[in-house]
Amino acid sequence: MRIVAAFLLGFFLQSQAQAAGWPQAGWLTEVIERILPSAQKRAQTSFAVAVIDRHSGEALWSDGFRADENVYPASMVKALVAFSVLQKVDRGEARLEDSITINQTNADAECGMGCARYGTGATRTVEQLLSAMLIMSNNIATNQLIDLATKEGIAHTAEQLGATGIQVLRKVYVHVNSEPEILERNRGTAAAFIELYREVVSGRMGLLTEASRAHLHELLGLCHSHSRFNARFPRSVTLFHKTGSTSDSSGDAGYY
Repeated sequence: MRIVAAFLLGFFLQSQAQAAGWPQAGWLTEVIERILPSAQKRAQTSFAVAVIDRHSGEALWSDGFRADENVYPASMVKALVAFSVLQKVDRGEARLEDSITINQTNADAECGMGCARYGTGATRTVEQLLSAMLIMSNNIATNQLIDLATKEGIAHTAEQLGATGIQVLRKVYVHVNSEPEILERNRGTAAAFIELYREVVSGRMGLLTEASRAHLHELLGLCHSHSRFNARFPRSVTLFHKTGSTSDSSGDAGYY
């Protein structure tokens, strides 16, 4: 199992971080080497960790293990798509209540048990698509929102965030690819996901309105997976995150 672009963000006040005496650089590498003694497994693993002041967005401590390596992030990119869509809403170029007709060429092949809602010709609002994309990881909803935000718009959002390591180059799918002419897969680095979630929590650059940022935070908290970073978290502790998986990889990115 390849572990890709996985990291955890903890948010604390600066005084708490200083009092805790965070580990020195290289700490994460030592942890990874203990957990994964096999060099082959380490070569398939990418992590980044940061402690961020949630008010200022300042990185109080950070470390990484192959954190700038491009990997396939699978559904983890959906958080960036959501961010870009909400920017479009903030600019007045779309509304959460706007209706969108499902027109993906692979919709009927990929809609599964939800074809009444996500098959060709079905109508969903932007808000419904956002919820389905993040909470249920619905690929058809994701691809409609990629069309709404545009790949160029999503790339611009990543640039604004300082997260150009995340690249949405093609739409997502399970069995039927709607863009077979695009050979490059989506990319992501653990370090870039740190920057995305750093802005979601702190809003230090003001790239989303407070209402949109709070909405994205709420949706990330409703993601159902409790088997990744938060597998040993008490149920009372919420990890705000978006996972990504394929048959041979597993990733998670988020904050608590």
